Amino acid sequence: MKRMVRSAVFAALAVIMTQSCVFADTRFKDVPENSWYAEYVDIAADFGVINGRTSELFMPDNTITVAECVKMAACAHASMNHYEIFEFEGNNWYDKYVRCCEDNGIIEPHVKLNMNKPATRAEVAYLFSRVDYNGMYINNVPLTDIPDVDSETPYYHEILDMYNMGAATGDKDMYFRPDSSIKRCEAAAMITRVMCYDLRIELPKG
Repeated sequence: MKRMVRSAVFAALAVIMTQSCVFADTRFKDVPENSWYAEYVDIAADFGVINGRTSELFMPDNTITVAECVKMAACAHASMNHYEIFEFEGNNWYDKYVRCCEDNGIIEPHVKLNMNKPATRAEVAYLFSRVDYNGMYINNVPLTDIPDVDSETPYYHEILDMYNMGAATGDKDMYFRPDSSIKRCEAAAMITRVMCYDLRIELPKG
């Protein structure tokens, strides 16, 4: 089944997107075409925001590290704002992405992240919600509608932003599971919805 990104946000990239975001099949052997996350994975990979574990395998149910999510946030921000991430001398492969996120306000000076551990869903919400400063809200979710998130939850502002942007939905009962590690397919879905406004999900009111 063919799929195409149509978001007006990327009008300047329309030609590129028309050519590269149309798929006859998913690019990864372990991403079933009928899976809920196939479109998100393909689009995120096409934009260079996330890679497979190999050229053929995405490993959608595996966890993802904080450093990998920082790279996703940096690459998404660069794509949406049409700039290149330049090399930066550092001791770690992810240093240039951290630098990019710090320079663009995605990672605030007081926030300390352990780059090598599996990312929690709350940490991903923190990073991804700050990629899009336009703050295009399509939902009006009060904090009280998210049963496992309150004002004491780390990054609760950003979690709420993700719901209101339509980039995160939680489960059928709106639970977000902020302390749980996030799967690669879930991270791909969230960042794709941040980047592509037409893929954001409107939540039922009340």
